[in-house]
Amino acid sequence: MWKWLLCSAALTGLVAVMFGIFPKLDQETSAFFYNQGNGFYLGKVSVLAAFREFVWNVSIVLFIFCVAGFLFLRLRGDNTKYFEIGILVYLLGPILLVNGILKEFWGRARPSQITDFGGEKMFTPFYEISDQCASNCSFVSGEASGATAILIVVTLLTWAYCGAWVQIFAVGLSTIVLVASGFLRVGFGGHFASDVLLSILFTGLIFFIVIRHHRYRQIFM
Repeated sequence: MWKWLLCSAALTGLVAVMFGIFPKLDQETSAFFYNQGNGFYLGKVSVLAAFREFVWNVSIVLFIFCVAGFLFLRLRGDNTKYFEIGILVYLLGPILLVNGILKEFWGRARPSQITDFGGEKMFTPFYEISDQCASNCSFVSGEASGATAILIVVTLLTWAYCGAWVQIFAVGLSTIVLVASGFLRVGFGGHFASDVLLSILFTGLIFFIVIRHHRYRQIFM
């Protein structure tokens, strides 16, 4: 699993360097979804807004399922490692790193809040800690991190407990949900492209770090 961890870290670094060298990619990507008269028009489509809410709720339910699965198997004296990994990914990724630290203290204004798109805040590149947002800020995307956790946990649990066809279907559907969720966060003006991509990569990196722990290493050998 070292190679997967190194590849994940390298990809995260590559994306960070790309948006660091070309920060205007964020503004240009968001501008594609912005109309002078309608603002970020995708956010006004009720079906898409409902999909966003659905993904967020699924992520919460899946975390609760991981906790319940862990407790159930613990009481039976069975192997709880797969559910433990799922819980750790959620706790360290979406809950702690993304929503607990970065979104609260980075201060990056959302696309819909900056002057480029009719707001009053200034654009700042992802690597710059700013004072343009007080709380629940743009960097990084909580929903993209949650959707990534869905993909990771679904892949993990179907691999451990289900047959090949169930795994293919579930992982394929989760991948579609992740891509659509990330796309819509940019399309709604809620996040820049770098917020979404780095959120996905941070969460994936946390997963590969977790499974390097000696308690879980053997099940992936």
